[in-house]
Amino acid sequence: MSHQMANGSSRGNIVKLNHDLPKPVTWIARIIGYGIGSVVFLGVLAWFGLVRMATFSEECLQRPGVFKAGDGAIKTAQSIDECLQAQNSFLENLLRRSTHKTLKSLPNAPCKYVGVWNSPRLQGIYQYSLHEDSKFTVAPLDRRNGGDFYSGEWGVYRGKMVWLYDEGRVWPPDVNVIKSTDGNSFSLVEADNSITTFTRVGALESISCPQNGPIVAK
Repeated sequence: MSHQMANGSSRGNIVKLNHDLPKPVTWIARIIGYGIGSVVFLGVLAWFGLVRMATFSEECLQRPGVFKAGDGAIKTAQSIDECLQAQNSFLENLLRRSTHKTLKSLPNAPCKYVGVWNSPRLQGIYQYSLHEDSKFTVAPLDRRNGGDFYSGEWGVYRGKMVWLYDEGRVWPPDVNVIKSTDGNSFSLVEADNSITTFTRVGALESISCPQNGPIVAK
């Protein structure tokens, strides 16, 4: 009997304590609780969407109709993007909205980036040739140190440079934030937050971008 009375007394004290809390404190506690719950829920939802996107990406990369003979890197990436748009639900397409809009904007090769650029790497200095038709080639200046050759297509969208390779990494697109540019140089933020600098060393023959420096390469 006394135990029941003690429990009843405790419940009464708890109820009384809750009633004694000021309304603003109660509302703040609720807002914080709802906020934490929402963050956890959205985190789980985003993780679920990312897992599904990874699965769908593999499916699209293995689909025969996505890779067509004669298509350049941009068209191939846009085909993969279209496949994902059809496969994904609203959630996945919302998560990859930026990638979709970026690819839809290509080709877009601003004249101020057309030309020949040198950029230092761990293996030595590499030379980038960015053409007005969105094609690019990359080669090591000192071939005695080894190093790979690259080719593909490039573009710019909303302050970001997009690299799409002919071979090797096909998906997802390699996208770098453009940190600065002054006409004779520009720098990009890499995935690991390191900065890569490009210095103009020459020009390419161009119809749309004739003022990109002296003609030193074709």
